Amino acid sequence: LRVVDFMGLRWSDDGKALYFGLREWDEKPAPETDDDSKDEKKAGKPGGDAKDAAKKASGKTKGDEKDGDEEKRASLRDSLDDAPGVEIWHARDIRIIPRQKLMAGSDERKSMLAVLWRDENRLVQLENGHVEGVEILEGGRRGLGRDETPHEEEQRFAAVQADLYSVDVATGDHEMILERVKYSMMGHPKGRYFLFVKDDQVWSYDLETKKSVNLTENVDSKFIDQEDSSLTDEKRPYGVAGWTKDGKRVLLNDRYDIWSFPLKGGDAKRLSKGADEQIVTRRIRIAADRDEDEFIDMSEGFYVSLYGDRTKKSGYGHLHGKTGVKELVWEDARISRLMKAEDAPVFAYRVEDFNDSPDLVVTGPTLQDAKEVSSTNEFAEKFAWGHSELVDYENKNGVPLQGALFYPADYDPSKTYPMVVYIYELRSQSLHQYASPSETNPYSAAVFTQNGYFVFQPDIVYRAQNPGLSAVECVVPAVEKVLESGMVDPKRVGLFGHSWGAYQTAFIVTQTDLFAAGVAGAPLTNMMSMSMSIYWNSGETDAKIFHESQGRMDKPFWSDVDTYIANSPIFSIENLNTPLLVAFGDNDGAVDWQQGIEMYNAARLAQRPYVMLVYPGENHGLREKANQVDYHHRVREWFETHMNGAEAPKWISEGLPWLDQKKALEKIGKDK
Repeated sequence: LRVVDFMGLRWSDDGKALYFGLREWDEKPAPETDDDSKDEKKAGKPGGDAKDAAKKASGKTKGDEKDGDEEKRASLRDSLDDAPGVEIWHARDIRIIPRQKLMAGSDERKSMLAVLWRDENRLVQLENGHVEGVEILEGGRRGLGRDETPHEEEQRFAAVQADLYSVDVATGDHEMILERVKYSMMGHPKGRYFLFVKDDQVWSYDLETKKSVNLTENVDSKFIDQEDSSLTDEKRPYGVAGWTKDGKRVLLNDRYDIWSFPLKGGDAKRLSKGADEQIVTRRIRIAADRDEDEFIDMSEGFYVSLYGDRTKKSGYGHLHGKTGVKELVWEDARISRLMKAEDAPVFAYRVEDFNDSPDLVVTGPTLQDAKEVSSTNEFAEKFAWGHSELVDYENKNGVPLQGALFYPADYDPSKTYPMVVYIYELRSQSLHQYASPSETNPYSAAVFTQNGYFVFQPDIVYRAQNPGLSAVECVVPAVEKVLESGMVDPKRVGLFGHSWGAYQTAFIVTQTDLFAAGVAGAPLTNMMSMSMSIYWNSGETDAKIFHESQGRMDKPFWSDVDTYIANSPIFSIENLNTPLLVAFGDNDGAVDWQQGIEMYNAARLAQRPYVMLVYPGENHGLREKANQVDYHHRVREWFETHMNGAEAPKWISEGLPWLDQKKALEKIGKDK
């Protein structure tokens, strides 16, 4: 093994141990001898070059070599000077080749953690070919390592799971303590305990007694994310709020509250009462004090963020172990980024709303009597601006949901307005988010409200194996709820989204004629082909993403053909009556632009209203400013044409021959 220079050196807190990386030699250099040195000086270089020099000296070339009377001829394959450009993709690959290529740099710099005990001058190797990712626990006496190799086959299309090992930092001894763990959480102040998830419960493991305890089984609450509708085998925990300084307890989050659990097992205590009013309460660590509050002194308490899951209000409070949460600031706005001065008891936080650009306020430790110290976008007061409100509705299955509705600037209740609906997944939390009008953002809510549109962003929740149909079941009732108000013209409603929102847009407009126009930026259109494609930006297979995250499809398409067809826009192409604008970069590494091409060809065959914009060289989102501005204006032209009766430009009404497009681009270049 050799010591690597790219990992760096790290001292233990007490200065007794030095950590660094080891790696096997790619090609271990042979020890140099006096004879080697003389030969190299004579021949110039060792090995092949010396042999070539000998051949030249004898007057023979490769073609002149003979074996008896038969001339030895190299095959064409052997005689080529250039190496072939072939890649070998094998069905047995654990990581597919695109992923291996993307990770080649880190793989080439992979090393094994080792420690040098300085006083004893003793080297200990802590990682090997199997036990990797060793994390040195607090105190520096123990480490926790992972071995993923026994579960590699499962990792092809599912989550990474590992066997966990206790590592003695003094000796390097490894001992397997748990099998098949997906989520583990460290941070105990004495390095004695860690947490892991098993069977939808949070467990503690004692590295001294080698025993585990189910902390959450007797508590009437859920500590594993219940809102996660993906079909992964083990869902994420809501997380660890912190560890107490005395090392006896850990603080865990459920959906709304913070709980205190004894690590040896026993009665838990709910420290906050957020669930009573659906207020999400989370510990925050203020930047200036992060070193000081690494572990929690419950006698002093800590600051928490507050967020109204249904009201969308937000603010901050202070939680004390005995008295619970004291509300400090709580407003019908977006309150965020609490910070503290390094050397003074002075605090600041940020306040914003849809119609109020972000400003900073300064206050003291109690966050009372806050004083605004910035005044951004003062010019906005001279212009009409919209405002936002919550809309409550139920999806087709009776699930209560919400949406954020943004009013047109200078709203007149005697008029009816057009409305564009922007979708992704949960969007109602954008209620108080300030949006600056921008010509580089094609989906800017502020641009549309400034141009006389309502903008609506509804929430979407999902049924397993039916992501597209779930979107229809949420979005259609949401829009119908807004239409009940009479403020929106039902014949002038548009739908748009990007990526996953684009998929849902492309699907919804094949299922209903509710919308006058749709815009989909980089949508997947065929669930079958998409599930077998590659997410080029990460090098992963989309089959894994379908199972683990947004796809919400836990069976391959050949096992559930009808469901894949029922949730794919392309298979309902003949029902597409809503004009649909699709945009792609031809270097999209998230959703292969072939998805757009499939829908394009299907729409041509079915003679459906479909236009596709292709931006050469662009990835999943547009980076070039000229392209951003172009797409922004084409989106607006699309909605103005199909919703407000504007005269259609030729690119919408007929399309443009390539030579005409080329001339137009050349003219733009000359004008510049």
